[in-house]
Amino acid sequence: MEKFIPSFRGAPWPDGSDPDAPEASTRVLHVYAVPDLAVDRELAVLVGECRAAMKGYPILPADDVFLHLTLEVVSVGTSDTVTAEQRVSLVEALLVALAKVDAFTLDLGSPLAGRNGALMDVHPDAEVDALHRVIRCAVQNTVPSDFHYPVAPVHMSLGYSFADGSSDKLQSALRRIRPSHATMTVASVQLVDVLFRQVPVGDGQQAWDLSWDHVATCRFSIPVANVDGVAC
Repeated sequence: MEKFIPSFRGAPWPDGSDPDAPEASTRVLHVYAVPDLAVDRELAVLVGECRAAMKGYPILPADDVFLHLTLEVVSVGTSDTVTAEQRVSLVEALLVALAKVDAFTLDLGSPLAGRNGALMDVHPDAEVDALHRVIRCAVQNTVPSDFHYPVAPVHMSLGYSFADGSSDKLQSALRRIRPSHATMTVASVQLVDVLFRQVPVGDGQQAWDLSWDHVATCRFSIPVANVDGVAC
């Protein structure tokens, strides 16, 4: 396990903690599926067990409200390059595309120790990959880009590492968690404005911390005729 360093379009992500950098130029629009841990209680328990197993390892755990599945990155440029009109058009395109999608359930787990932290695998691939393709088409038709973020295989990050550590030992701890799987209902996606910034974690070390501002929630199976502007 080694320190996680985020990237965008093949280059280091602009650090949102830099006081000299305009905030909009350090953000990037994403499309996420976000769990509702108040509803998906088994997933909430599994996440808690994983956090307990991660204690003592150089990993900054993800806050509950920032757990997500990355389904697409608006990779045309940083947030400041996407106009207000394009954002409206993007939400409308997502609503039209998702009107043909039904809610489904995913199986998350087993938890894994990766090169840059801990994560949970997502199954089945077919349904989540099909959703990704629908979303990518809507994004590309609205704000086309020559750079495509490699979303697959979709996963849920549990935390990002801020120093070197033993992935083998962490994997052994995660493997002892039982049950090792939980379900997540996917009935909507969120367009969010993502910020990565470096935060102090003690002993002079810094970790990359992810957060976002909400832009729109786009629910599945809403008849297009009922869509009013960018209402979601």
